[in-house]
Amino acid sequence: MFKTGLRTSSAQPRVAIIGGGIIGLSIAFELAFRRGVRVTLFDTRECGRGASWAAAGMIAPAFEAAAEAGVHPRLFDLCLESAQLWPRFSADIESVSGLPSGFEPAPALAVATDAGEAAHLQAIGEVLAARGVAYKALGAEDVCRLEPALSREVLSGLELETDTRVDNRRTVTALLTALTANPRVTFVNTPAPLKSRGGRVVLEGHDAIVAAAGWETAVIKVEEQGGLYSLVNWDTALDDIDCHAGQMLSVAAGAGAPRRVVRAGHVYLVPRGGQVVIGATMEPDRVIDEPEADVIEALRAEGIKLCPA
Repeated sequence: MFKTGLRTSSAQPRVAIIGGGIIGLSIAFELAFRRGVRVTLFDTRECGRGASWAAAGMIAPAFEAAAEAGVHPRLFDLCLESAQLWPRFSADIESVSGLPSGFEPAPALAVATDAGEAAHLQAIGEVLAARGVAYKALGAEDVCRLEPALSREVLSGLELETDTRVDNRRTVTALLTALTANPRVTFVNTPAPLKSRGGRVVLEGHDAIVAAAGWETAVIKVEEQGGLYSLVNWDTALDDIDCHAGQMLSVAAGAGAPRRVVRAGHVYLVPRGGQVVIGATMEPDRVIDEPEADVIEALRAEGIKLCPA
């Protein structure tokens, strides 16, 4: 966040949010509904689309942060606290919008189909046990009983009470419905006219600026002495945001399809709206607008291997 140093004409503060994905929309919701702050939300594209619309919607502090090599030592704490906020957040969205938030608290199922995946699950379990976080260790028969359609090659599993899911398309739809009806919120579909004054980034009429554009933060421009320069020049930490592409596919949820999120190594199965989302690749430094047929076919094959049904 950048504090502009400019006061608005009213005693009521106004905050500019640049980026209308699920993060920007959630910040706007917090400010407008819970804190009574006026908000201007800038995005040159349709809000709530892009990765916010395409993502599988997993809330996965344990599987993705508890025992991952190379991550920040406090990442698990951050993810766990974030996951704990979802029940109240989703209830507030539903109360204000009158629409379902898409949050589903059913615990995820993480399974292992080889020794490497089993070791990873063991490491997750050890971290959770040390922190007093609830989970259930499962044998192959337990996994089969919970999700009979999964492969008989499954060796073991964990039922992760911390890891849930959200239908992100419902979430952004509900957020947009609530925000567009709130007179404190203004949507602007042009770039924010940021300027540099005395080495600080300012936006006329606003008290603070929140950059919520993810990896596209570098594209945000600031005017200085007649030229336009990337916002990262005013906070180089923003340049550390990496771009990762991801590809996935959806198939019809037939009889016996998983009823909950299933994780196995880098593969996941997520039930959503009569379909099962199969993912996903993680491709650093790539921007992909269209799926690639060979990648999608490989993902489909991995999904079939995990869940032959």
